Amino acid sequence: MKRSEDSADMTSEPTQHYYADVVIIGSGAAAGCAAIEAHDAGANVVLLEKQPEATHYSNTRMSGGGFHSG
Repeated sequence: MKRSEDSADMTSEPTQHYYADVVIIGSGAAAGCAAIEAHDAGANVVLLEKQPEATHYSNTRMSGGGFHSG
C-alpha cells in the first residue's frame, strides 16, 4: 500500500491518499476472510471500519458469531 500526503494550506489537515487493489468496507468475519485471501493472492488491501478499535463491535459479534479481532 502506498500512502501520500498533500497539504493545501497550513490551516487544513493534510489529505491522505491510499492506493490499493482491493478495498473492503467493514471488518466482520467475512471482511477479514476476504482481506486475508486477497492479501495472500498478492493484492494490496485496505480494510475500512468506521467504529473505533477500542469499542469495535462487528455485525458478526452482534449476531452471535465467534469472530473476535483484537
